[in-house]
Amino acid sequence: MIVKPLNQPPASRLTRQVGWSIAIFALALIVRGVHLWQISEAPFFSVKMIDALSYDDMARQIAGGDWLGNEVFFQAPLYPYVLGAIYRVFGDDVFVVRLIQAVIGSLSCVLLAAAGVRWFSRPAGVTAGVMLALYPPAIFFDSLIQKAGLGLFLLCLVLWILGRIVDRPKSTTLLGLGAALGFLILTRENALLFVPVILVWLAVRFHGPGMRPAVMAAMLLIGLAIVLTPVAVRNWYVGGEFHLTTSQFGPNFFVGNSERADGTYKPIRFGRADMREAIEDYVMMAEQNVGRKLTRSEVSSYYMQRAVHFIRTHPGDWLGLMGRKFMLTWNAVEIADTEDQYSFADWSLPLRWTDRLFHFGVLAPLASLGIWVTWRQRKRVWLLYVMALAYTAGIVLFYVFARYRLPLVPFLIVFAAAGVAGLCERVITYARGVWLAEPGEFDRNALATMAGSVVTVLIVALFCNLPGFTVTSKDRMRAVTHNNVGAALIDQQRYEEAAGQYRAALELEPGYAEALFNLGLVFYELDRFDEAIEQFEMAIHLRPIDPDARFALAVVYHRRGRLDDAIKQYREVLKQNPGHAGAKANLDKLRHSGDPN
Repeated sequence: MIVKPLNQPPASRLTRQVGWSIAIFALALIVRGVHLWQISEAPFFSVKMIDALSYDDMARQIAGGDWLGNEVFFQAPLYPYVLGAIYRVFGDDVFVVRLIQAVIGSLSCVLLAAAGVRWFSRPAGVTAGVMLALYPPAIFFDSLIQKAGLGLFLLCLVLWILGRIVDRPKSTTLLGLGAALGFLILTRENALLFVPVILVWLAVRFHGPGMRPAVMAAMLLIGLAIVLTPVAVRNWYVGGEFHLTTSQFGPNFFVGNSERADGTYKPIRFGRADMREAIEDYVMMAEQNVGRKLTRSEVSSYYMQRAVHFIRTHPGDWLGLMGRKFMLTWNAVEIADTEDQYSFADWSLPLRWTDRLFHFGVLAPLASLGIWVTWRQRKRVWLLYVMALAYTAGIVLFYVFARYRLPLVPFLIVFAAAGVAGLCERVITYARGVWLAEPGEFDRNALATMAGSVVTVLIVALFCNLPGFTVTSKDRMRAVTHNNVGAALIDQQRYEEAAGQYRAALELEPGYAEALFNLGLVFYELDRFDEAIEQFEMAIHLRPIDPDARFALAVVYHRRGRLDDAIKQYREVLKQNPGHAGAKANLDKLRHSGDPN
């Protein structure tokens, strides 16, 4: 397979590069533009939910002139600052924000194409750019008020810069690489895993004559420090603690590694998925259990210790959980946290058709084909293998979302594109040999390669797509979106509409405990207490270890005058969470007065 572009005059190469870059950008932008136009009619288009609400709040503060803030960052901070800059210049129109993100996403496709040219060949690079332009999760995330699209752009930039370093390592290029990695880390914290991998790669690949690996590593780290140091200083100034990026490591690790974990994100309290509420809950529950005020570092350490305790005391359960998370990572279904791709696809023809033809269950087998076909080049491209494996480990150690998995996609697409281009080249070469009646030794090698490729692709395709290996469903993902839209409507006190969203979620996923709980909250607000009790009881049956549904049930019993039932539920809440302040206060009130009001 061709590793470098064909030798051509510089002007000719530049003309070709500009030509395919414009074509890829135009294709990506047209697809994203049609997608935006069609989903603009969807009822959830203008609704900001969970993380989007948090980003929007912070962006408004930044646009209003408060660039510093007053708390240690809990969420990765780069996207809110970019969003704030957009608000400052263009206003807070969600369509304008999404359109700008569509342009950024289209540039990601051009960068990945350029990276593919650097790492493999021009056919592979162009194919990679087209693949990303048509990859449905990339189209989807570019249209959300979310950081995933920005993170994808920065990762494609990193891969392109690394491709330049392979050919000509320069001090300025290494500084740029460090800065790009820094911005990527401020978007996706687990991108820190890439730093030691790249440092090892520099030491191994450039140990001969030329720029010394130690100097190269120093330049990279300087570029990284230029970006990350101001964030660490800012966190120290506003919070009095050192945090290189954010303070969410411990809570996130606990969510993915505890007795209540299932491999995806679950809010620490029922019905409290909003990130602003989640931050409050993490702090409150840690302080209740410790019995004193805690700093952000102490909160993170508290949850880290709880997660480590679970791993040490339940090693078998933890290993099973890790296996489940690995399967979720390679599952064909895109796992939603706030909005799901499949609900958007119901409104978007580009998203619907690309998902039928080129979902993750197709991409992963094609990437395995690429690794097989390009195996002879492993000494040159092993960095891509290790970066992809390191990021996979970063997902499995925490929990799995479609947007968390998205940074794997550029690695898979580059290999998939190289595999398709390389296999086509070998088939053409073999066909020529047959036509000219000169089969020779190469033909047997080509046939062996094709046979091995087919077997590899089939195995990976079966693992990613067989129903027996699929651990979630598209209907479940649609239910997540309905549930989150309902939560946003509750915040606006649109209770009947929220109830409709929760019923829609339960039609798709009858055992959806959080939707049952939230529907119970709606009925409580509407003074329909008997219906609220029914929903809370079903939620408790499905998730008995969560105290919040029990507390809500106890409150309704209290309001209805069923004091014995209320006392029983308050006691159960305190067994599960001894520091639950609401249960303690209400139980004391009942013990002393027996007054149901």
